Amino acid sequence: MNIEKRQIEYIDFDKIEPVYEKIDSLWPDETDRQYEAALKLQCLLPIIVDESYKIIDGNFRFCIAHMMQLKKVPCIVISSYEQVEHSNE
Repeated sequence: MNIEKRQIEYIDFDKIEPVYEKIDSLWPDETDRQYEAALKLQCLLPIIVDESYKIIDGNFRFCIAHMMQLKKVPCIVISSYEQVEHSNE
């Protein structure tokens, strides 16, 4: 799987499904640090999601998108097949 060549899609914030177990364990200091960096740079790296928009990687960035009040979030969508292929590498 080569994520670098993927198109970034801007998905409605409300359609993205975070992994709540991971969000509950996020460190406030880390979230604050990433939020300040995103504001300073005025950009947010894409969140990796599956076809149903469940977050695979990027729960911190999802929190940052919420703090920035983004209506659309940069995402890279990968299929379940690609997830299995990637985990076997």
